[in-house]
Amino acid sequence: MCSAHAGDLLLWRLVGPPGPPITHSLTVAQAGRAAEMRISLAVRGTEILPDCLHGPLAAGEAHRHAFRIALDRDGDGRIDHLAYHVPGGLCLEAAKLLAMLGSVRVHGFGHYDLVATLPDAELGGPARRWRAVTPFFAPRHSRRGRTQRLRAGYSASEQLVRELDLLGRSLPPCAVAALDPARHGLPSPRDFRRGNEGRRANAPGRPETGYFMLTFETPVMGPIAAGYGAHFGLGCFVPDRPVQTPHPSQRVGKRGNA
Repeated sequence: MCSAHAGDLLLWRLVGPPGPPITHSLTVAQAGRAAEMRISLAVRGTEILPDCLHGPLAAGEAHRHAFRIALDRDGDGRIDHLAYHVPGGLCLEAAKLLAMLGSVRVHGFGHYDLVATLPDAELGGPARRWRAVTPFFAPRHSRRGRTQRLRAGYSASEQLVRELDLLGRSLPPCAVAALDPARHGLPSPRDFRRGNEGRRANAPGRPETGYFMLTFETPVMGPIAAGYGAHFGLGCFVPDRPVQTPHPSQRVGKRGNA
């Protein structure tokens, strides 16, 4: 049996110039949110988004609002899809707003049309094993003193387990195993953009980070995202299935993602 219904999941394909590198996941996700706000201002008279997109009203509430996830689904290192996962479900107002989300402008990369695509098991599961496609960044300060010794219970894997509990998903227990990015053809976590200085104000300057494999006791639905920047593409996990390496002729070229 898989876990309870995981909410609403939407998926778009990016069509336009060559997609941004996967290390700019946060950049693309922020572009999606900016597009939502422009549409909201035009049709609702306010940039303030519905709660299911904007976030919890009080600190400590479960992360039931939208996770915007930029994806490299063909394995060429460039972002080619944008997914929205709303664990708590979309309200009618938010659903109407996202139905009008037809394009995004990604700073430094260009304009992309969004073509609606049906989500599949390669993104949403169900599955027992979930593999990180962007690194987990632990949100809490983990080192102290002049020696900068790691505090007990604050390793990246230990913080990841706690962050999963904060999702409000009632996920079954899971085993956490570290993945070597070089061995799996993944960029180093230090290459990922984590936002501007203002956005990092509440995050550790040197966070515990890494890629991980999650193995749950029973299959769960997803996708799964946790940690710092999880609502904007960081700390994202997808079902662990073989990655299809594209033939050189299929890689993104001058014609972009079309």
